[in-house]
Amino acid sequence: MARLYPHLTLLILACGPKKSTPEHASASAQEATPVAPFHPLNHVSAMSCDAGVCTLSTVDGLVRFVLADETIEATAEPPSAPPEIWPVETENLNLNEAWNASIANRWRSPFQAAVPAPGGGFLRAQRGAMPGTSRVVRLGGSVITARTSLDPGQPGYPNTLALHPTGGEAYHIVWPNPDLIAFDAHSLKTTWRIQLDGPAVGLFVSPDGRYLVAELDGEAPDFQLLDYEPARRIPPAGVDPTADPALLWLNRPPAKRTVFIDLKLGDVVATLPGPMVSFVRIDGSTTVVASSGAVAMLQSSSP
Repeated sequence: MARLYPHLTLLILACGPKKSTPEHASASAQEATPVAPFHPLNHVSAMSCDAGVCTLSTVDGLVRFVLADETIEATAEPPSAPPEIWPVETENLNLNEAWNASIANRWRSPFQAAVPAPGGGFLRAQRGAMPGTSRVVRLGGSVITARTSLDPGQPGYPNTLALHPTGGEAYHIVWPNPDLIAFDAHSLKTTWRIQLDGPAVGLFVSPDGRYLVAELDGEAPDFQLLDYEPARRIPPAGVDPTADPALLWLNRPPAKRTVFIDLKLGDVVATLPGPMVSFVRIDGSTTVVASSGAVAMLQSSSP
């Protein structure tokens, strides 16, 4: 990738994703994957965390999620006002500049129609004209067959690719298929894959490269005849373009569940009802996540 920050990349490489995954691991290892319990809530729209407490805005008002004992405390405060909508970005995205800014600021790595490729160029998913012909191509380079494709007669969702913060591994999810395919960003060879339990849409990889967030069970409405066109938006200065508020305006198939995949384990570690709302990394081992219908705390043994 052109003009990457080498010192940042080397630092992040130390905690990159494992290549071993459920299909390569033993059955006992697969069964041992912990799944975080969630705490149901009513129409969550936002979450912020500070000093061991996360405050969530729900239709019933503000509630507090106490991390020490994972309890929910009701308050008499009304729900917070929705954020002001960010304007739509009309200029063409420079993939390398966006990637460098993401790495320098430790922002999320979003699913996009195209992502930078190691050594220059970019990776892009090509929609097949027939089932089984979808593929990911590198400009001027190799081809990987995705082994999952869109029905030519069904609306598509173009944001199918995300890149690990190290730049070494990429992820491919083609809605409405359930497959998450990880592949080497240099050779384009599949390194591992898992099948989620519903039609999946990828959202982002966490800044530290530990988690991948996806939504499940999204269905296009009957009137949806054309492909989805997710618009990029201009965030306030210094704000991650894929921060939580951006999820409110991302045009995508409406989801019924949100899943969190631990890329070190290669497996789902939490499933929450409703679409994604918030992802907050508390420290090196604790992450708090919220969907529209619940909040949960993810614990990892190491970053």
